[in-house]
Amino acid sequence: MEIADFIALLAFFISLYGAIISTLLALNENLNLKLKYLNISFLTLSLDNEVLNNHREYLSMYVKNAYTVAIKVRIINKSKSPTTINEFILNNKYKMDSSFDVENSLIPTSFENYGTAIIPHSSKSLERELIKPLIELKPLSTVEGFIIFTQLEKIPKSFNIKVNAVQKTKTFHLKFNIINDYTNEEV
Repeated sequence: MEIADFIALLAFFISLYGAIISTLLALNENLNLKLKYLNISFLTLSLDNEVLNNHREYLSMYVKNAYTVAIKVRIINKSKSPTTINEFILNNKYKMDSSFDVENSLIPTSFENYGTAIIPHSSKSLERELIKPLIELKPLSTVEGFIIFTQLEKIPKSFNIKVNAVQKTKTFHLKFNIINDYTNEEV
């Protein structure tokens, strides 16, 4: 083997090593999100409209055939790149995005009848703990809070949450039972 062949072979192995290292670094910097359920969830009726009472005050009205589910999660950005989450999608049907109305973060825990309307008797606000898109996650950072899906036609049996981020979309399959079911608190 001549010296020129040895140098060419050495250059080939050095470039191959460089290509492998750059590929591993690029894969490490790609989006690497984790979503973990934190054992807290709520199910209640969904907000429909408002009714005007005798004192000229508007009361929130809820319906029996639409549901709201709130799930407390931890989102971890394990990559070395920042990312922005644009929306959450439950079971490829129900979206929570930047147009989500913060009033929907009010979780009624009991109801009463007001004429033909169902209004909340007591409520719990999740506004301060709400994760609302657009969420900017720094590299190697975490955010915790509730994601809320409203106007569900039926109570879901499975919870497949798709997270649409700037780099890519990732689906998480969560397995849990809803802990706090306030739909049975109707009058």
